[in-house]
Amino acid sequence: MGRAFGKAAVQPSRTHRGDRVVYCCDCVCGKVVSGGGDGNVRIWELETGNLFATLIGHKNEVLCLQCQSEIIASGSGDSTIRIWNYAGVCLHVLEGHIGIVRCLELKRWRLVSGGDRKRIIVWNVKDRKQRQNGAHSAPSANPPSSHVCH
Repeated sequence: MGRAFGKAAVQPSRTHRGDRVVYCCDCVCGKVVSGGGDGNVRIWELETGNLFATLIGHKNEVLCLQCQSEIIASGSGDSTIRIWNYAGVCLHVLEGHIGIVRCLELKRWRLVSGGDRKRIIVWNVKDRKQRQNGAHSAPSANPPSSHVCH
């Protein structure tokens, strides 16, 4: 049985291969974008459920992604972030993580990535430069103010 998108269904034989795990997905501009255990990013038509494109380039599973109207950012177990356009072209490969890239947040041309070894990197996607590089670590003796959410 297929899974419903809009009025259509995606057949399992056309989904991510390998361990058949979808780790992440996002929806923008009438498209559903998914990242899977096969290392590929797939773009689907929201209304029809048809596969629009398969983006191949990561050497390990795609664990996180973020989409905007012009670009897709995908993070992988291969320690890289790839920036794609919707035609399936890899525009940039961002390297700076040691270990798995576990989360992404994309706002306009600023990308924040988090990964193993407590690493957080802020990137400018246009020029592929790291703007800030920090660590999510234990508090120091004089920590900045902390906020608790209740």
